[in-house]
Amino acid sequence: MTGEKSNFLSLTAFDGGRAAFGNDKSRKIVGVGKIGKSLSHSIDNVYLVDSLQHNLLSVSQLCDRGNHVGFSSDQYLITNIKSGDVVLRGSDTIMCIKRVFFTFPKSFDLFECF
Repeated sequence: MTGEKSNFLSLTAFDGGRAAFGNDKSRKIVGVGKIGKSLSHSIDNVYLVDSLQHNLLSVSQLCDRGNHVGFSSDQYLITNIKSGDVVLRGSDTIMCIKRVFFTFPKSFDLFECF
């Protein structure tokens, strides 16, 4: 999920539902769509959440979609299991790792490696 509308390749209005966070706060989900650099290198069913300050990716959902997600002390790497293609990589950009989510500053290009 993201709060940045410009991240989307395609976006459909979504009326209903809220995204809940660990601090007992929630934000309204206002859209759902596809984000990425191109249609062939993208993530589907991403929520546009009103006033969200960070981009959130679910590690478990990335794995469910045929990717391997690896972390070391200073970097992460997401690769497609079938093709071996690098889907996403980064270093010193992870702000927080909790449960199955990791967050990035809004200005971070989530798809720099596509």
